[in-house]
Amino acid sequence: MKTLITIIIILNGLFAQSQFSGNANFSYANRINDGSILRLPYRMLELEYINQFDNFSLNSEFAFEWNRKMDTDFLEDNNPQDFILDLRELYLTWYIPMGELKIGKQIHSWGFVDENSPLDNLNALDYYYLFDGGASRKLGSYSLASNLYWNNFTFKLVYSPFHNASRMPIVNGQIDPEFPTVIPILPTKDETLEIKNPQEFGINLNYSMDYLDLGISFFTAYDRIFNLAGVNVFGNGPDLSFPFIDIYYGFRKTNMLGLSSSYFMDNLTIRSDFGIFSTEDLNKIGEIATFEPELNDSLHITYRGNEKSDYVELAIQMEYAFTNSIEFLGQIFIYENLNYYSESFPEIPAMPNIPKNVPKNINPENLFKPGLGSSLAALSEKSILFQLSKTILDDQLKFNFGTLFDFTNKPN
Repeated sequence: MKTLITIIIILNGLFAQSQFSGNANFSYANRINDGSILRLPYRMLELEYINQFDNFSLNSEFAFEWNRKMDTDFLEDNNPQDFILDLRELYLTWYIPMGELKIGKQIHSWGFVDENSPLDNLNALDYYYLFDGGASRKLGSYSLASNLYWNNFTFKLVYSPFHNASRMPIVNGQIDPEFPTVIPILPTKDETLEIKNPQEFGINLNYSMDYLDLGISFFTAYDRIFNLAGVNVFGNGPDLSFPFIDIYYGFRKTNMLGLSSSYFMDNLTIRSDFGIFSTEDLNKIGEIATFEPELNDSLHITYRGNEKSDYVELAIQMEYAFTNSIEFLGQIFIYENLNYYSESFPEIPAMPNIPKNVPKNINPENLFKPGLGSSLAALSEKSILFQLSKTILDDQLKFNFGTLFDFTNKPN
């Protein structure tokens, strides 16, 4: 980090124009039932730094994340720091006659819908900030990007040589007890299969008219969250008294084709994003085994999921600005799994010493979660949300009221 700060200081002396901006956030969250404080990390301070010279600019964003330590934390870790300096973005922009080229750690934005867009997949998500919205819930992606303009057309291209996985709520190898349950099983690094070719690529083309914008996009990448890839059960010959269970997780390869539209008329704006996703598990577990040869020498049960699925996501957003400084925003979200395939999960016989996280008699389709698309799809298949906002005191104070209706599970 000292080297990075030194480089920024040098660049600041070389470049002619520079500016700082940022914000501070002092808040806390507590439980309704007992009033106790939720010990979740949050960004207390955010700083943006831009340095520009001729046709180049250096863009960066820093955040100080605070996570209060408990007294028992020092029983496992002697690090006294409860602040983390997070370099969220650092990229170089070159302005050319037709647009701009950018390289570095970036946060991108695709799609016309402001929030919950099925097409906004270029960055992985930070689950600790999942409900903050906008760029706050995204992780920077090391990537090369271009924005090119010609007449009414806008062409975007993004390439990343790395797989960008979401930050899950994990503390000391366990699911954070302070965070609501979002994943039933937590794999270890050794249980997760390595991606051989993790490159990500996307193209986007938009066309603008007087009252209507249209867009089409394509993106291919590995999923942001893991999936169950397979299970092996080893024994010592025919003896299963002391079995060894190998559970494998991985990331599916997903291709997305997206369509977007945006219509403007006076104070009314209607936006829509529609995504078609095709996902497949390309992981191979047959040659992987970590059992102890002196105790386990034979494979009794093997399961390779080989999941395949096609699903669609649609988000329609309506905005209306009233004359009395009241703004309305409503959104309809729909997720539907069109078809699903997986090899049948074998029934694991009753045996002693089986780890608690080994699934038994589970339908893999019930464990399926979309790895690309809107983060809302993991929580709801059909929902409606809206927000009302009003500004007063010459736009210095703003009130917001919003809610979400989930129509996925209806009571009997």
